[in-house]
Amino acid sequence: MVKVFISVGAMLAVVSAGTVSTFPTSVINRMDSTADPCDDFYQYACGSWYKNATIPESYGRIDTLGQMSIDTEAVLEKILKSNQPKIGAFYNSCLDTETLESVGASPLNKSLTLIRNAQTKNEALRVGAMLTNVGIDSFASLSVSADDKDATINSLFARQVSLPLPSKEYYIDQDKWAYVEADYKNYISSLFQLVGRSPSQASDAVAKVIQIEKVLAEPQYSQLESMDAVASPDVYYPFSLNDAATRYPFTVGPILNNYGFNTTIPQPVSPKNRIVFYNLKFFDKTEVLLNTTSLEDLKIFLEYKLLHGTAPHLSSAFDKAYWTFFEKKLKGALVQPTRAKKCSDEASLFLSDLLGTYYLKEKWSNESSKVALELVNALTSSFKTGIEKSDWLDGWTRTNALTKLSKILPQVAGPRNPEVFPDLDFSADTYLANRWKIEQSVVSANIVQIGTKVNKEVWQFDVSAQTVNAFYDPSLNRIVIPAAILQPPFFDITADPAQNFGAIGMVLGHEITHGFDNHGRLYDGDGNRALWWSNATNSAFEKKAQCIAEQYGNFTAQSEITGKVIGKVDGRLTLGETIADNGGVKASFRAYQEYIKTHESKYTKEAGEKLFFVSMTQGWCAKFKDAGLKYILADPHPPNRFRVFGALQNNFDFARVFNCPADTFMNPKTKCTLWE
Repeated sequence: MVKVFISVGAMLAVVSAGTVSTFPTSVINRMDSTADPCDDFYQYACGSWYKNATIPESYGRIDTLGQMSIDTEAVLEKILKSNQPKIGAFYNSCLDTETLESVGASPLNKSLTLIRNAQTKNEALRVGAMLTNVGIDSFASLSVSADDKDATINSLFARQVSLPLPSKEYYIDQDKWAYVEADYKNYISSLFQLVGRSPSQASDAVAKVIQIEKVLAEPQYSQLESMDAVASPDVYYPFSLNDAATRYPFTVGPILNNYGFNTTIPQPVSPKNRIVFYNLKFFDKTEVLLNTTSLEDLKIFLEYKLLHGTAPHLSSAFDKAYWTFFEKKLKGALVQPTRAKKCSDEASLFLSDLLGTYYLKEKWSNESSKVALELVNALTSSFKTGIEKSDWLDGWTRTNALTKLSKILPQVAGPRNPEVFPDLDFSADTYLANRWKIEQSVVSANIVQIGTKVNKEVWQFDVSAQTVNAFYDPSLNRIVIPAAILQPPFFDITADPAQNFGAIGMVLGHEITHGFDNHGRLYDGDGNRALWWSNATNSAFEKKAQCIAEQYGNFTAQSEITGKVIGKVDGRLTLGETIADNGGVKASFRAYQEYIKTHESKYTKEAGEKLFFVSMTQGWCAKFKDAGLKYILADPHPPNRFRVFGALQNNFDFARVFNCPADTFMNPKTKCTLWE
């Protein structure tokens, strides 16, 4: 029996610690109790899980979130098989491989004819602009979102186009290009041959495509440069629509005209007559490229963009060509996913809100919402304490930080007003056409939002209740916690507080900290890009952040199969995530300590604190193939074991709880501290 003592003076319930010192079986079964937690806490917490884990053949890795996704897919498959309105038709059209095989590339015939018959560059680029209606960008990416300078208004943005390879470096770094060159060329050639070109013609087309892509890649921001650019006051370039079309008649003008804008009449910049550019160097050089590229080469490139953008959604020959390069070569997958898995993913992406409404009915409860929001509030309160305790902040910056924190909007479970596409009907035998209907609907809906007030309650298109992840959006200053991540082992309303605070609490703290990382700190509480730091605190932040970047940059990733060095963690690229991890663990542990002062736990103080850190780490258990590990090293998220190592090496509470001697691997003398 847990004894409760009432302090009359403070009028607060003080709860004594419990008596249990043994972890739950589900936790113990993942651990390797023979490992020394002060030498390798990741092995200690995840060792048995790792030993028994099998990476699915269609994956490059498996981790806790990945397993949760697999479990969620089983729920979604049940919903999809129930043949609900709209969802059933879309899902069945994807499953109908017989029709996909019989029609082959014919769904592209109209678009291919328009491209191949174009008589001028302007005509070809008009066709390219039409493809943006169905999500295929050729030379520029236009989108609508909250304006960086006035986050209450939706603005039109022009950004560099995404290229097929994972990052700019694959085009300009000799080693990375050598790794993919032969396979990528084979992929491009396969697509051209599948639409009737001879091997010789396809080979010529490959050379032209790669030549253009390498020119497009050179002026692009890398992932790291994109992050750094946000800090520059020069990255925000607003133009009137007329001025934009005049300056970029090939790159941007055709897209604006395709969206129905009148770009011929000069008008002053206003919310409805404004397009904001990022990276003018990219647009300037792309305009030169389009001006100097021959009509025939331009048509070849547009044809490739169409083929690449639709390959996974056509017959098996196209789909396999895409999978062989992008999933097998780049990520290490060994077999293609089942058709049911692929179609479930498609339905979850394109009908995310609609499918999410059924998922919530199946898996969510009001009690879960209540507990989840209590955790969010506890983490927010804890982070507030951390800001107040950070002695490197001056008064002005601290006040601004607290103001921003108080304005964070939490969104939990799923959208309140889901997008269910009431005006769209889907045919059970036209899969690509169904996808394109949704793409066109989304584009049209976004265009009419230009210049209107931002509605922060609307969830982004590709995130809904069944998304196994969590997010922070700096332009809206909100955290999004979908229902699907609020499930075991991250969250369980029947679990002890140590488990919930350790697992999902760390995630919540991580997302809150993103508002104050090297990127999020550039936005104020209203989502505007603004300077709310004094010079002194700005310098202090950069010094502390540099410590974290250098710490993680010293981690070397080795093959989990051969022990061969795969590469090093990029401390600068991963800085936003590692700052968030460090802040998230600290905020959640402090929130846990506050919570158990007034709430029951069956565990002793020592066991509860240890269970917190073990639960936190077990949320990041992972197993990688070499290709999967190589792939994640180019991602802003470091490999999972280094997320655990780095955050806990910097954590004084962890070292105390596990009594780690000074200068052991998990308790180095030098610690990087930022948010407390």
